[in-house]
Amino acid sequence: ELQLFEGLSTDPSLALRGGYNLLVHELLGDLAGSEGAAAVIADIRSRGLVTQDCIFVPRSSSTMIAPTTQLRRTFMEEMVHRFGHGGTARLEPGQRYQAIRFNRDALLADPQALEILSFQGDIELQQHRVLEFRTEYDGDFDGVHLHLHVDLDGDEFIDVHDLHSTPTGDTLCSWNTTYIRLLEEPIPLPAGSRIVLRCHADLRQVVLGETQESKALARYVVEVEVGEVGAEKHVAAITWRGG
Repeated sequence: ELQLFEGLSTDPSLALRGGYNLLVHELLGDLAGSEGAAAVIADIRSRGLVTQDCIFVPRSSSTMIAPTTQLRRTFMEEMVHRFGHGGTARLEPGQRYQAIRFNRDALLADPQALEILSFQGDIELQQHRVLEFRTEYDGDFDGVHLHLHVDLDGDEFIDVHDLHSTPTGDTLCSWNTTYIRLLEEPIPLPAGSRIVLRCHADLRQVVLGETQESKALARYVVEVEVGEVGAEKHVAAITWRGG
């Protein structure tokens, strides 16, 4: 017997029966935690609606972050930016920008996970990570780039930056990546320099269907340090809510 329920899983009036052994969802924004997936799946688990061996698709999702060098935009890229930002070409420090086909050459190091939402296991609603990067080439550090990575089943993956980076440009998806300029003045760094990102994600307040007031959005904090162990210099911090 197949029963269909219309509504939000967080609504107890639906009287969901429980005992489900397969859960498929697409609560994925430009960032893994921005659409409330962590809180929704945690709620489903806490109410005993899924079996111990329930299969989740996707199995997990992550927000990947990497330090970037100062952007060298083409004339066309600046014109597109002007069109969407009141005629100005300037990238404001502390401002988040949606990006499509962000140049991989601008990444100073390989991305690492700012947050990981493990749907198959216990989801952490508060996450704290210290990420250490070594720059791969000489560059003027002044920002970070973020993108969504999804593990569907351990064999198939969706990496949004990979999709945006195909040579033909014909595999774009509905997700954007995110660029944040951190510094007014870039910091020249030689190859091998150490950059530390102290990342905090608070996903407790996000429940799908709630009015998206500031208190109901995921909250992120990234603190940035440059330097060797014991000689780090704090150079920036950014806080935001939502995706």
